[in-house]
Amino acid sequence: MTKENAPKQSAANFASVFGPAAQHLQQASDDLKSESSAFWTAWFQRRQDAMQELMDTASKVTKMGGGDPAAALKLMTDWQAAELARLTKDVSDTNAMMTRCIGGLVTHETEAAEEISEAAKTTSKKHATPV
Repeated sequence: MTKENAPKQSAANFASVFGPAAQHLQQASDDLKSESSAFWTAWFQRRQDAMQELMDTASKVTKMGGGDPAAALKLMTDWQAAELARLTKDVSDTNAMMTRCIGGLVTHETEAAEEISEAAKTTSKKHATPV
């Protein structure tokens, strides 16, 4: 290799070794985006449901005019129970999302590292200086 070709060859070696890893990193990024988008869509829907149910409950309690405190308390308790179920779903969904994201990242990182190692071995064999 001549001095003039050395920068070009170094760039080519770099690309051949690290190029495949970049694809894994891009896929990992895409997977994280997809997972977080699905998570937040569901989370915001649960918040909207909670607000609508709260407004409905408040309207029903107001219409009762204080005539039946036990029924009003039951309506409020029912809303709280539904809200607790939504919060429980939030925790469950968060754990599931994090597990999938971490698993995906580990898989992509491992595959990228293996491909970098193999590409580096191949590149070093191609450019080894004979003794």
